Amino acid sequence: MRSNHEFPSEVVWIQKYDPLPSTCCDCGLYTDNRVTVKHVDIVTQQGGSSDGCGPVFLALVIHVALGPVGWLLSALMHGDEPGATKTVKQKSKIKIPQCSLCHGMKPPEVVESQLYSFSFLVHPRFKQRFEELKREAENQE
Repeated sequence: MRSNHEFPSEVVWIQKYDPLPSTCCDCGLYTDNRVTVKHVDIVTQQGGSSDGCGPVFLALVIHVALGPVGWLLSALMHGDEPGATKTVKQKSKIKIPQCSLCHGMKPPEVVESQLYSFSFLVHPRFKQRFEELKREAENQE
């Protein structure tokens, strides 16, 4: 006899506001329990690390006060290197169904993420039910 508590084997992408089934993501059994999964991505972005309102306001004052000479001074003051980058943390969280027994063994982990979209390794029954709910929601729109 096979146990329902086997390793998840299907990858599914879940957006933050997708309808989720009352099915455990790990074992595929019914559950009302939802657990919060927090994920932090460290993203490297183009641009200087001192972006904000202060430098923009200062540049505007220089432009207005000094006219054409202000343009030259502002360009010299704010000449960012073309390859300048900054590192930003993007924090996100999502509630996903997982029974207490599976959560006690191992909470769900994000395999990969994009802005408000997460991929999880889930039980095939969870994936099937999730896709059914998603189709139903699309048909209602």
